[in-house]
Amino acid sequence: TLVIGYGINNRHALAVLNTII
Repeated sequence: TLVIGYGINNRHALAVLNTII
């Protein structure tokens, strides 16, 4: 979840979280 705070990697983080969920 903290990965979302990176900003630039926000999209990548959401993609990863979406995959996990």
